[in-house]
Amino acid sequence: MQLACLITDFEEGLLMENTMRLTRKNETVLKMVTALTVVRMILSIMEKKETVSSAFLGIQIVLCLALIGGCVFMYIKMSDSPLIRFIVGGGFILVSAISIFNHGNIYNMLPFCAFIVMTMLYLDTTYSLICATVVDVFMLIKAITMFASGNTDQGLSWVVAIILFIIMTFCLYRTAENVVREQETDQQEIKYHLMYQEEITQNMVDVVEKGNQHIELLQSKLDSFHDATDEVAKSVDAISSGVTETVKNMESQTNMTAQIRNIIDHLIQVKDHTLNSTNEAVDATEQGGKLVEQLKEKSDAIAVANQKVTEVAQELQDKISSAEEITQIIYQVSSQTNLLALNASIEAARAGEAGRGFSVVADEIRKLADNTKQSIDKITDLLQGVTKLADETSELVMNSVQASEAQAEDINHVTAAFESIAGVVDVLHNNMTSLDELSGNLQESNTVIIDSLANQQAASEEIAANAQSSAELSECNLEDLVDVIGELNEIAEIIGSLSQMEGMEGGQEPAPAPGGFVPPSPESLAAEAGGFIPPSPESLAAEAGGFIPPSPESLAAEAGGFIPPSPESLAAEAGGFIPPSPENIEEEEPEDTEEFLEETTDCDPEEPTEDSEEAADTEDVEEEPEESEEYDDDWGEKI
Repeated sequence: MQLACLITDFEEGLLMENTMRLTRKNETVLKMVTALTVVRMILSIMEKKETVSSAFLGIQIVLCLALIGGCVFMYIKMSDSPLIRFIVGGGFILVSAISIFNHGNIYNMLPFCAFIVMTMLYLDTTYSLICATVVDVFMLIKAITMFASGNTDQGLSWVVAIILFIIMTFCLYRTAENVVREQETDQQEIKYHLMYQEEITQNMVDVVEKGNQHIELLQSKLDSFHDATDEVAKSVDAISSGVTETVKNMESQTNMTAQIRNIIDHLIQVKDHTLNSTNEAVDATEQGGKLVEQLKEKSDAIAVANQKVTEVAQELQDKISSAEEITQIIYQVSSQTNLLALNASIEAARAGEAGRGFSVVADEIRKLADNTKQSIDKITDLLQGVTKLADETSELVMNSVQASEAQAEDINHVTAAFESIAGVVDVLHNNMTSLDELSGNLQESNTVIIDSLANQQAASEEIAANAQSSAELSECNLEDLVDVIGELNEIAEIIGSLSQMEGMEGGQEPAPAPGGFVPPSPESLAAEAGGFIPPSPESLAAEAGGFIPPSPESLAAEAGGFIPPSPESLAAEAGGFIPPSPENIEEEEPEDTEEFLEETTDCDPEEPTEDSEEAADTEDVEEEPEESEEYDDDWGEKI
């Protein structure tokens, strides 16, 4: 039970930590997007405040103030509402669209890239795709406008920017989709394992409570059995007043037999409960190991996906470097063309009137070279911005890789913990097997003792004529009691070691056995019996003045071949009376006790309840799309 509580506390802490971390990250990203939107709107107003009309400028100012006020109000009143992201995103798209159509500068698409990266990785992927589509439409309209106005260079620049923006959006969407799917799978696995651990814990509590009730009932029945044994001892005492010391010893043996029977019943209960708990712990450990292994596989898949994203970002940087080299070559060609145009103008000036036409051509070539140089400068600035964006994307991917590595390290710790738990459970199972064998031996010894006492009760009717037989039976019973006490000591040591191991695993003191039972020591048994300790044959001989009871053979020799009669012959002489056997005594136990023992024995820790069946059905339904993912979980609220 303590192991199950430890696993449950660990998984609940891990779930809460991941959920809080994701929520804080989403709130930070949403605030960054809001700030980006407001800054973009302010820059748009400042850039066009001298060229636009006062009415249009006033509309932009009012829109900016409304967006800022609305966001502040929602952060205060509705911090968890998904409406914030749609208002912020819509405001950003509106402001950026106005900026594109007012300025027509290709650099106005760079805020779009930052906006899509943040919303795609941390906010809503579907909403990010819609925003990206709207941006592509605006950029396409702007490119068409450029081509229609005859500005082919800027039109081509807008087309290239549209293509790069679409490629970046697709790569980010695939990456975000894979990461979210893997995180949802991990969440579902932990939730299912928590539900399974709670069910096992509840079953263990129910078994212990039911065991306590039936232990009390068994205690009352054993008290009745003890009283009946006292009555038998009194009857034996009344039959033969000449052997008082022997009757006292038999009463003491009867008391100790009742206590041993009580201990055996308690040990059987403890053994059954502990064995069931051990089996449940073994099953829970195996299931937890499988879930941790699946979690590790998913973590490895996330690492592979992050590696692919890193490779894509590196390839994008390589392409940008190639484009920069091409623009550098074009820049050199433009410089050479400008130089050639200058030389041509000089030669035309030397030629005089005849070279005037050639001078006009040289001027046009120089203008064309200047225009080419300006376009190359713009393209170079654009490539530098894209390079910066790619670097930021790489940094985000590296952060994701570090998070995946930290998660893998946590999984390794959990795996090591499960292996340690499995080792402890194996040792516990082996000890329970040894305890089961010792309990069987103890039951057999107790049965032998009960049979011996029954034989003594039958022989007490002829105790005066069979004193030697009673002495031998008493000696045998004393030896059996000594053996039983030795076995009880071994069982007590095993239970103590099991309790210490359980306490060490849970970081607590060893818990008592179910029902509050602790196996008594031989000293406590002697104290409960009024201070009586079974005497050894040597002490009995010393009390009798050094007398040692003769063996049956010596008595037979002294009596001229007489051999003491057996219990059967004594029963025949007593009118056919036969003492009750232990089986007859056990038949008088209550029926509800037998039902409890059957329920405890037939208890199956793996028997599914209604909740577990529903959980299993849910798991079967979710495992159908095996090709993509095994589960569909949720690591937290996805903002």
